[in-house]
Amino acid sequence: MNQVTIIGRITKELELRQVGGDKTLLTFSIAYNDSYGDNEHTSFFDITAWGRQAEVIAQYFKKGQRIAVVGRLKQDRYEAKDGSGMRSRVNIVLREFSFIEPKGYTAAASEGVPPSEAPMQQQEANNPPLMDDDEVPF
Repeated sequence: MNQVTIIGRITKELELRQVGGDKTLLTFSIAYNDSYGDNEHTSFFDITAWGRQAEVIAQYFKKGQRIAVVGRLKQDRYEAKDGSGMRSRVNIVLREFSFIEPKGYTAAASEGVPPSEAPMQQQEANNPPLMDDDEVPF
């Protein structure tokens, strides 16, 4: 079995490309923070997405947003440009992804910048007011 699941933040703006004339390709990286005790370590993972999934991710995600990815590990081997031998790199080929943050979320909001009021007004319109326990009819 070859499956990996990671939740991380997108590290750069997404770029969608057409390959072979009719295939859509999206490559992006995510950062995953791992901490134990007072130690914190950030790992970076390259992700490759194809087709409709690539298009949806490029449309709805931005740099700084969190995303959950499920995929398989793929090792690429290549000759070093300077001729010093073989190199390898491992990336994640996307099978599935999930939204982690609510609709209308921006990366700036997580950095202490107040969000615009429009998304909040939309959210309030979609959510009915909360009721006190005394108002519940049972």
